[in-house]
Amino acid sequence: MSGHDSGFHFGLEAEFLLVDAESFRPLWHPQLRFNELNALLEAIPVHDLPHDGLDLEPLHRRPLPYVVEGYHLPDPNLRPVELLPKGIEIRTSVCYSIEECLK
Repeated sequence: MSGHDSGFHFGLEAEFLLVDAESFRPLWHPQLRFNELNALLEAIPVHDLPHDGLDLEPLHRRPLPYVVEGYHLPDPNLRPVELLPKGIEIRTSVCYSIEECLK
């Protein structure tokens, strides 16, 4: 049985707090803007990384291994319309074995 047949799906993610370079004080939504952070992340070349199985996170334009992590603010229909950033998430695509994920 291959890993795809087992129903096993696994991915890694790490969340990083952004800090001021001089004071190391945490930066949060008063100092960070979703659109600016997302544009920086979208500028990182990722053509050599696997993208299959990456969910498109709300408010992001395309599925990437880097996403802005934060608190979504919904409209009256509970659709996210704004994101208050608290950091950056780095994630792997969905893998079908732990070995594949670590590779």
